[in-house]
Amino acid sequence: MLQDIFPHNFNNSYIRCTPTNDSLVFVYSAGYFLLSPSKAPAAYLPCYAELPEQIKTHSVQYLFAIDNVAIFLLDLDRAIFLSLDWKCCPVTTTIKDASPWMPLVAITAAQLSHWYQNHKYCSRCGHSLSHSTTERALECQRCQIIEYPKIAPIVIIAVVHEGKLLMTHYADKTIKPYVLIAGFVEIGESLEEAARREVLEEVGLQIADVKYFGSQPWGLSDSLATGFFATIKHESPIVLEYRELADARWFTPHELPHELDNGSLTAAMIEAFRHEEIGV
Repeated sequence: MLQDIFPHNFNNSYIRCTPTNDSLVFVYSAGYFLLSPSKAPAAYLPCYAELPEQIKTHSVQYLFAIDNVAIFLLDLDRAIFLSLDWKCCPVTTTIKDASPWMPLVAITAAQLSHWYQNHKYCSRCGHSLSHSTTERALECQRCQIIEYPKIAPIVIIAVVHEGKLLMTHYADKTIKPYVLIAGFVEIGESLEEAARREVLEEVGLQIADVKYFGSQPWGLSDSLATGFFATIKHESPIVLEYRELADARWFTPHELPHELDNGSLTAAMIEAFRHEEIGV
């Protein structure tokens, strides 16, 4: 999955520091980031020493480290970003010849960039927020409020019945054809309660034997996704929530769509079912 980058180590402990020439920089603008011009054909983040001097006048923010190499964020407006004329990649793309940690770094760095951009002012008094010197947080010096990155919990549910897996097709046709049932956890719910509610709301089925499969950070929606396998309490027809879904059907392992390899928890769950690696 996305976070499985062994033998590399991801260290998200926050420290207050400035970049050195060897530090890596996530140069970002509107969903795209830049690759080093000197590492081609390999896909790699540029180091601080590679940045043009005029770009170094922009402030950079420490993010985290990979294998003890610090990675910093540099947010640029679109015109300056494009003026560098380096290869740029969408955060959501799978990049050939990239390090195994690149997807995790790109998605998490973009998540933090969006958080910083959306939290420039205090929501209580309107005063400018400043970076904490001790933790990954933004502080209001006027009213002392502290803002931390927000993480929204999501549940993904693989419903299994008589050797078949239930998959759904979103009403939004731009989304890939068939996926597992998923949704955000509501206020006051446990993860298991959210899983039961989502399945009942989307396909009208009651589930049982809810078993934990795994979890995954998913910065594209500021989320932490938790996956469950479940069975149904009793056989009954599917009743679709047509505002969200266009279709739902049962697949045997042989009928499943082609193997997915996008590093997502959903893909890992589908492949676990395909290869009969689950206990439901």
